[in-house]
Amino acid sequence: MGFKMILKLKNGCELDIRSAKKEDAVEIINYLNVVGGESNNLLFGANEFHMTVEQEEKYIEGLENSPTSTLLIGFVDGKIVCVGSVMASNCLL
Repeated sequence: MGFKMILKLKNGCELDIRSAKKEDAVEIINYLNVVGGESNNLLFGANEFHMTVEQEEKYIEGLENSPTSTLLIGFVDGKIVCVGSVMASNCLL
């Protein structure tokens, strides 16, 4: 069971936020490689996110099975516009 929420943005668009699934790996990698070139505040630049699809799938699966963490992705018109993770300490269990 994952997280899902739709938010109405100020510009009238809808932001569909949900938990990432293994099937999202390629699209997430492509998104991060573009965004890496748009900010100096990330640990990687344009086309410098070098996780393989298999590694990203494994990372997503690990978070899907975690009771304290999740990877969220946001879509506008079916296109990824944001990726974020939420992680809490296991001591909260």
